[in-house]
Amino acid sequence: MRVRYRVNTAISTKGVITWDCTAEVEQDMDIARLIATGENVQGEAAKLMEFQLALSDSLVAEMRRRYPIEGEAVPQGGE
Repeated sequence: MRVRYRVNTAISTKGVITWDCTAEVEQDMDIARLIATGENVQGEAAKLMEFQLALSDSLVAEMRRRYPIEGEAVPQGGE
C-alpha cells in the first residue's frame, strides 16, 4: 500500500491564506485471488475506501487547524 499526500498553500497579495489537499491511497487488489479464495471483493474495496476517507479527513482537520479558513473559528485546543 502506498499513501501519497498533496498539499498546496498560497498567500494572496492581500495576505489571505488558501489551501487545498488530497490524500491518495494506492493498493494493488488481486481481484482474481480474492474471488478464488471466496473473499468479499466489495467488502475489501469498502475497507480501503473507509481508510482513504479517514486519512483525508485527518489531513483536512490538520490543515484547518494550521491554516483556518477566513471567518472560521479555530477549534478549541488549536494554536
